[in-house]
Amino acid sequence: MPVIVTATVAATLLATWAIAQPRPDAAPERERPRADQPAPPRPPEAMGQIRMMLGMVEHLKHVCFDPTTAGMIALGALKDDLPRKDDVIAKDLEETLEKTKTLGLRNALHLTLKDIYKKQGETEKAVKHLQAMVAENDAAIQQHMKDRDDDDDDDDKDKERAKDERKRESERRRDKEGDKD
Repeated sequence: MPVIVTATVAATLLATWAIAQPRPDAAPERERPRADQPAPPRPPEAMGQIRMMLGMVEHLKHVCFDPTTAGMIALGALKDDLPRKDDVIAKDLEETLEKTKTLGLRNALHLTLKDIYKKQGETEKAVKHLQAMVAENDAAIQQHMKDRDDDDDDDDKDKERAKDERKRESERRRDKEGDKD
């Protein structure tokens, strides 16, 4: 599916570029620059423009199909792209924070809110967001360590079971050898 999207966008960009090019028969004659004047800037080569457009398409595809990147760009847009006052932005971001579950996006929201509150001179609110961020990340680290320890315990249990199984197998072999005698 992403290949089809990329191909469609690339074809659209190329068609748009081709239509936007001036016709050679419609271009007025240009005067040559005098010897003491610098040469006028040259337009980028067509292939360079195409490469640039394809690069933009790849970047857009990455942004649209990567949830973390898309979330971060949306956060930046909520903060910077719309002409709104800081208190309105902070209110919207606080509501978004309540609904957001992903630790990375929550961290970005906490840091953005900290910056807004610091800019507004609301130090206590900025501190609360930093404290919440530390607590949430600590909880995530503790959970990761617990999961790792549980995995280690499972590995130890697996090793113990394998050792017991080898011991039983060894005893069975000895019993069989004893029966043959």
